[in-house]
Amino acid sequence: MQDIKYGSFTFLPRLLLMLASLMLVCVPAAYSVEALPVSDEEPGANIGLRPNEELRPNLQIKNSDPTPQNVLMIYNWPDYMPVELTEKFRRETGIRVGFHYFTSDEGKQALLAQTGGEGLDLIIGSGASMREYIAPNWIDRLDRLALPNRAYIKPKWLMFTPELEEYAIPLLWGTIGIAFRSDLLEKPPESWKDFFSPNPDLWQHIMMINDSVDVFGMAQKSMGLSLNPASRADLDAAYQVLIRQKEFVLSYAYPRLDESSELLHGRIAMAMVYSGDAQTLQDIDRRIAYVHPEEGTNLWVDYIAVAKASRQPENAHRFINFLLEPENAALMAESLNYASTVDGVEAFQSLKHRKNQIIYPPDEILKRAESYIPVSPELVRHRNQLFLELTK
Repeated sequence: MQDIKYGSFTFLPRLLLMLASLMLVCVPAAYSVEALPVSDEEPGANIGLRPNEELRPNLQIKNSDPTPQNVLMIYNWPDYMPVELTEKFRRETGIRVGFHYFTSDEGKQALLAQTGGEGLDLIIGSGASMREYIAPNWIDRLDRLALPNRAYIKPKWLMFTPELEEYAIPLLWGTIGIAFRSDLLEKPPESWKDFFSPNPDLWQHIMMINDSVDVFGMAQKSMGLSLNPASRADLDAAYQVLIRQKEFVLSYAYPRLDESSELLHGRIAMAMVYSGDAQTLQDIDRRIAYVHPEEGTNLWVDYIAVAKASRQPENAHRFINFLLEPENAALMAESLNYASTVDGVEAFQSLKHRKNQIIYPPDEILKRAESYIPVSPELVRHRNQLFLELTK
């Protein structure tokens, strides 16, 4: 079926969409994310598991290398480390890099809480989530002497999440906003209000991130509030916004970032996404656009830390130091369409990347951006409960 302008749906497409949505509801949650290819046949290939297996805390993280000291296992988002870098690291050191994947901060934290990170050497994640890993002893204090390339990190980013200064290294930064099909919307979205109170013709054509913090944070922004809740009332008000939007949401998930993406095929018209992923999709199809909503956005930084349970912390530090070499940091940032925290990367990056305003937003957008700060355990529990009610 060809893409249809959402202002002119006929009865038949609507009926087909209703049937499709009913079929989606009947699909078990374990199959909600497509499995990633798993291969360890080639040197430096990713050793992976199904992304959804973060919800199975009794799993054993495996690799087929007979000498485990030659394999570093990283807990990471899918497709969030260029294979060129892991292969280069293997060539230089003889150490291979494998991955266990998570698809949400909640899922990542559930596994860490029940395994303590056993079998992992490195963990990648946002500063907002990573700082919660210090108290339960999931990440280890860094050995600065083993990280001379830490000196390349710009001071602004070193202190972005002060609690992590001794525990984790900032790698990449970005924003969150709305990706949309410019050819399918009669009017492009300009605000979070446009996203949370969409045109009626967008029924079942919106995709939401499966992350309670981002979902509630941006709903709060749509009401003119801070993305950091000050009270249960803030969360309750955001919940009402989300309940009203729910009938327009196809799924609480993340769009695929390749030619099979739901945005490319018109299954969805708008999605809440991270900036670099919007650029990745736009590189595939120019009909995809991205907007930083006028109420403001979240400015986030992703960190890497050594797992407390790591059996090879020296090699883990070696990999972090490798990532901080400006040439390697530049490759990582440009491959993933994000901004690097490392000084000196500009000499190794294309002008197109450096001038990209999705990746490097103008100052007026950054001035309206907020970062997540810790909130009380009581508010975290309330938000999590509301999110479970929303997505059940």
